[in-house]
Amino acid sequence: GGLSVHRDPPRAIESFRRAVELLTHAVAEQPADLGLQNDLALTFANLGSTHVRLNECAAAETAYQQAIQMQTTLVQRAPEHLSYCRNLSLTANNHGLMQSRMGQTQEAEQSFRQALTRLESLVAQDPGDVTLQSSLAGVCNNLGMVLEAREQLAQAAAAFQQAVDHQQVAYAEAATVTRYRTFLSKHYFNYGRVLRKLGQADEAIRIALARRELWPQTPRQLLSVAEELAQAADLLTDKASGAVTRAQAVTLAVETLQQAIAAGLVLPPDFDTRQSFAAIRNDTRVLKLVGK
Repeated sequence: GGLSVHRDPPRAIESFRRAVELLTHAVAEQPADLGLQNDLALTFANLGSTHVRLNECAAAETAYQQAIQMQTTLVQRAPEHLSYCRNLSLTANNHGLMQSRMGQTQEAEQSFRQALTRLESLVAQDPGDVTLQSSLAGVCNNLGMVLEAREQLAQAAAAFQQAVDHQQVAYAEAATVTRYRTFLSKHYFNYGRVLRKLGQADEAIRIALARRELWPQTPRQLLSVAEELAQAADLLTDKASGAVTRAQAVTLAVETLQQAIAAGLVLPPDFDTRQSFAAIRNDTRVLKLVGK
């Protein structure tokens, strides 16, 4: 069962290897049975993920390659079986996450794009499937992280924007599902960071305020939004030609901090020294808040 993988990865690897042997024989005997091939491919994918847990990346690479090869063939042979396409996208995404951790950002980008292609075709067929929309958002987010790591900031921003768009669909359809809100918040956070790196303060502020809407009563998240708004304020001057002046951005950051404290926030001990709060630290409203 699933528990053995978490509690005892080496034992899980043994089980998966035995399953691979048995299924390989079964597939050889019944080559027309696509269900058996699907089971074998999934076992390779699970084997890969378990090797990753043990940091055995070479073994994981081999297992993932075998899974992806088989799953690609299955999708070609039975395109009407949407679960085959979904499985392939999941394996490609997990493969990309491993490559990304190993610093193989180019290979990771290829894996994430492979996963995206598959998921986009599934979402096009069933746009109302919130699980698919959320999965697609997750892969866009992973792609954005890799592009950001490679300093391809405009492309990273586009990927994060896509992540936000798809996760918004999932969240709008199922607002009570906590993970959709959490994921959407993370996508906003990543998107905002890249927008600030690109110097797009106005857009970064808009995204931070959208994130604030998700957490009206959550002190830690509100503090994080206040920090983002303060960082965006740092990019602005009062002569800014954009939609928001520095003074307005500072006010938004201060109001968000007030909201966090009203929701029960205790200010972090490093508030006075954290560079990210520099734009608002000496504001009279903040000094009053912190009792100075």
